[in-house]
Amino acid sequence: MVIESALPLLSIGIVFVSAILIMASRKSPNIREFWSIAGAILTFLTVMAMVPTVWEGGVIKYTLSTIAPGISLNFRVDALSLMFGIVSSFLWIFASIYNIGYMRTLKEHAQTRYYTCFAAAILGAQGVSYAGGLFTLYLFYEVISIFTYPLVAHHQDAEGYAGAKKYVIYLVGTSKGFLLPAVILTYVMTGTLDFADNIQDGIFPAGSDSIWVTITYILFIAGFAAGRAAFVGRQYPAFQQPQRPQVCRPGGVVLKFIGTDLPPIILFGNGEELVPQLANFNTQLRMCEGHSVRLLSLIHI
Repeated sequence: MVIESALPLLSIGIVFVSAILIMASRKSPNIREFWSIAGAILTFLTVMAMVPTVWEGGVIKYTLSTIAPGISLNFRVDALSLMFGIVSSFLWIFASIYNIGYMRTLKEHAQTRYYTCFAAAILGAQGVSYAGGLFTLYLFYEVISIFTYPLVAHHQDAEGYAGAKKYVIYLVGTSKGFLLPAVILTYVMTGTLDFADNIQDGIFPAGSDSIWVTITYILFIAGFAAGRAAFVGRQYPAFQQPQRPQVCRPGGVVLKFIGTDLPPIILFGNGEELVPQLANFNTQLRMCEGHSVRLLSLIHI
């Protein structure tokens, strides 16, 4: 059951308006922080309004604009994307409360910029969650890349700028060097960037060249996973300081999800039939992921 509804766009719109109101209230700290919490709560309630439809097995779709055949700014909400949308919007509520206490107690500078960029990062998280195609996904992924940069460099000291420089190299560099070519290859081979309705079929037609499909798969993994590594690495001040773990959390959660989960699920739902070697490759990737998480956990402990 497919339902046309603007609820996904409404959720993203609330975050966008919240960011604007936060920025406009820079001279009134109480009002500014009110908009931050109010925006988080309203976003969460809007996301929860989509639960009944998805719970009954439905899928929510909405197309905002069609740019070219197979390329559109569209949104698709199913059980998996809704779960991620709930997590990102719910975390925003508690992160906002924590931010207020932390920023006020230490009398941090550029608080308006911080709250605005944090809201914009949530906007990107919501957009990635409900993306109905690779064009939408890439667009909101870049939103996260741009607006988490000021969060990484927030202290504006040598350490902060050094971390931000590495951030640009890892995230923006891999986005343009790996992810964008993968998106282009996908469109060339399939004629569309929209995700398949049936993940068992995927978007690659039967008979697609296995070599190029494999290359595209690897490019997606490299583009997303390399950016993900930028957030879990210890080189960033946000992760070196235990009292500020919320700074990069929206982007970190987003990259964890799309780094190794989204390409196999959406693009290669029928990978075992289309490209047999992808099944083994993905298994090895999962094993590496599990070992890396354990190693990073030991290092942080």
